[in-house]
Amino acid sequence: MTSKDAKFIDEFCQKEKISPLNTRLFKSEDGKEFELKVCSLEADASKTSYLKTYELADGVKVNVTAADFKSIMESVVSALESAIDYASNDNQKQMIHNYIEHFRYGE
Repeated sequence: MTSKDAKFIDEFCQKEKISPLNTRLFKSEDGKEFELKVCSLEADASKTSYLKTYELADGVKVNVTAADFKSIMESVVSALESAIDYASNDNQKQMIHNYIEHFRYGE
């Protein structure tokens, strides 16, 4: 991976409205294919619409997949679901629900 690759993928993420903050990036040996793995519990394209393969210029492909670190995210989501019972108010409950959705689907 080069800094040029990182810049290319960063620009791709901005264009497609994908946050690169919870992802890992892999590059094929020939440099024509990237896999952007989103850390989440589930891979559900109906919830995370950008999960697909993108055909870009010069024959470059970017495969955006999810459910990276699935077993860890399962524990995180479970702990957050338990934490709802200990929230002090509705605002805290809503924040926890938002975290659950984020870690479940990667959005």
